[in-house]
Amino acid sequence: MIKILFVMLISMFVYPQDGMYELTSTDLPGAVFTRNDTFTGIGLWGYINGGADLYLEYGFDKVRVQEFEWHENKFKINFYKMSNSEAAFGILSVSTYNCTEFGSLNKFSCVTQYQVQVAFGEYYIQIISDKGDSASILLKKEIAGKIIGKYEPLQFDVPELFKIEYLKPFLANLKFINGTLGIQNGYPDWEEYFDELENYSIYLFKGEVEGKSFTVALIDFSSESDVVFFTKQVLKGMSNTETWYPEPGTLLILQADKESNTAEIIPAIEDYISNNHY
Repeated sequence: MIKILFVMLISMFVYPQDGMYELTSTDLPGAVFTRNDTFTGIGLWGYINGGADLYLEYGFDKVRVQEFEWHENKFKINFYKMSNSEAAFGILSVSTYNCTEFGSLNKFSCVTQYQVQVAFGEYYIQIISDKGDSASILLKKEIAGKIIGKYEPLQFDVPELFKIEYLKPFLANLKFINGTLGIQNGYPDWEEYFDELENYSIYLFKGEVEGKSFTVALIDFSSESDVVFFTKQVLKGMSNTETWYPEPGTLLILQADKESNTAEIIPAIEDYISNNHY
């Protein structure tokens, strides 16, 4: 009975009631922790001020902030719990650039010199260090693994369209945009197209074939009237586009550079639409 009580107490200490794992020196022997704070709801403004609105737009619940020194490196962990897995993936997608490794830690993870970012389930993690050498990168990846490993496998799956064979190579470029700040951060080239619209979400990526770029976007509008508005007022100003309407309230766009070779991508998309789910 005493042993059971002891295990329960340890579990309560390691796994706080908010459900977000708290790293300790047990996980990282020799680590010296200097900060452990939690911010919830609009309290996020007190932590990242101007940057908070983007998280709140996607759907923010709470963040645990930990800072510590380990192996002569200084680390900061921002461990976010978002409202759902789509929101966590969305924040990751508009916050990652020039990943040296994508998907090496998790299906959706990005490794750069000074930062490791991971989205799993409704969680999004940033691990930042003051050093960017190979040893520091390995330590950041180890830290990420310590956190991810404390949870049952939690994955987010993208729409089936983006898993067709032709589009798979561009998965690392996929972004989920949810509102004005999302598009400003994720794909500002298209911001003007959505100036007069609200309550939309976009799965979008930009790819390149033979030196020519193209963009594929699956847009979910809040109403069919918004689809009509976008079609009449916006599409006419977009050059070199192909469009499909897979289901009510949804628009699929392919926009390509002039002289781009779309001989393979258009049939691939049309084959998917005609044979899968729509």
